[in-house]
Amino acid sequence: MNSGRILVIDDEPEQFTPLIEPLADAPGIPFVLEFETTLESGLEKLAEGGIDAVLLDLYLPDSKGLSTLTRYGAQFAEIPVITLSDFYEEILAFESAKQGAQDYLLKQDLQPELLIRTVRFAIERQKIKQELDQAKSRLEKIAFIDPVTELFNRRGIQEILSHEIQRAKRKESTLLVLLVGLDDFKRINQSLGTSVGNVILKEVAAKLQSSLRATDYLARVGSDEFLVLLPDTRLAEGVSVAEKVRLAISTTTLLMSQRETVKITASLGLVNAGELSPFSPSIDELLAKTHVILGKARMSGNNRVSYELTDDELLGLEDHSFSEVLRKLHAGGSFYAVM
Repeated sequence: MNSGRILVIDDEPEQFTPLIEPLADAPGIPFVLEFETTLESGLEKLAEGGIDAVLLDLYLPDSKGLSTLTRYGAQFAEIPVITLSDFYEEILAFESAKQGAQDYLLKQDLQPELLIRTVRFAIERQKIKQELDQAKSRLEKIAFIDPVTELFNRRGIQEILSHEIQRAKRKESTLLVLLVGLDDFKRINQSLGTSVGNVILKEVAAKLQSSLRATDYLARVGSDEFLVLLPDTRLAEGVSVAEKVRLAISTTTLLMSQRETVKITASLGLVNAGELSPFSPSIDELLAKTHVILGKARMSGNNRVSYELTDDELLGLEDHSFSEVLRKLHAGGSFYAVM
């Protein structure tokens, strides 16, 4: 039968000798006591793994009081700990519980039945806590993450948008926003089914992630729409990123059979988030503006990038890459400029 391993960190291990045999004969899962006499040696023992619970004396040769528990919790908070003391201090017991101790026991009261029950309860409570923490983490992920693409959803990108707007104001930098709308996706989804549509969304999400910079943020904000935040980005740079994204998506082809393929393209709208509300704009406000710009790209034939040019941004393009933009405009008609 497997045994539970209890590490006793106490500088007077002989006090626990009467408990060794009763714990080894405990009904159900027996317990084996192991001993270390200093906090440092106890932490080294814990690092080896396999310990199920800890009995921790708060007054050791190398550590005194609550700092003992603090040092323990900083490294091994996942292992249930029961604090021990030679005398009862209400404040010490209360603070121990606040720092994660499952119980606070007086050494003079230690009896086999009490210790067995306390340790088992501590292990069980720790398991429940871990399960609750995992459930909370999953719920938080659901709240901010799109389940199909595993990108941020509207709520998740709203949190980032608010932060980036404020950061752009402090740094007096430009925050650009790129809305990516898949062309004819609703028709594809209806004719081929949502399972195929989900495959397309995942593939597009992967293409977007590989096309963006490490400092950019990506979210799925609609059935066929993705939103990209481009911090510290001038318009000329944003146009370059947008074209890279457009080209990456346009190379996405889904093989349905030996003779049938589905080719994916997207229309994109690029705007300056700094021209929105002077306060932190909502995603809805942001989408309202980018949808207008995106619509101009679709009116021009899909698979295009559309953006706005203010006077200052037009001068910026002339200073940096306006000739390149003009070349692309004349060569492939990839862009639709709104002035």
